[in-house]
Amino acid sequence: MGFLTGALIGGLASNLLGGGSSEPKAPKKMSYEEALRQAEDSLRNPYEENREQVISDINRNMVSKGFYGQAPGDYLKQDAMTDMENDYQTQKSRYAQNLRNSNYAEAYQQYTHELQQYNQPDPFWSTIGTMAGGFLGSPGGSNMIANWLTG
Repeated sequence: MGFLTGALIGGLASNLLGGGSSEPKAPKKMSYEEALRQAEDSLRNPYEENREQVISDINRNMVSKGFYGQAPGDYLKQDAMTDMENDYQTQKSRYAQNLRNSNYAEAYQQYTHELQQYNQPDPFWSTIGTMAGGFLGSPGGSNMIANWLTG
């Protein structure tokens, strides 16, 4: 009986005197547009540098083979640029989705940790409640309460 009474007293004291922090808010997922913007910020410069290098390599190969400035060479260059742009857009989309999911997973993990902390009783008040319940559940405590109630 003493432990149960202590738990009740400790919980009541914690709620009345201890609480001050508010319940943590569940995280919201980053918008796809924001994730796409961040992905583009990260991937744009390497893509541009790679594209310039590929164009330079294609031009050098076309000059050495005699196709520079001719329709077949221009077609090959345009085809390579289209493939690179498609790959870039696919990578950017995947990166944005991964960024969005990993950002949310980290925020959700932090939220569950904060929620566990929020839902744990304050150890100080739990200890006080256990001690008070132990005393009130003991014969001396019961006699004191009975005398106080009967006056």
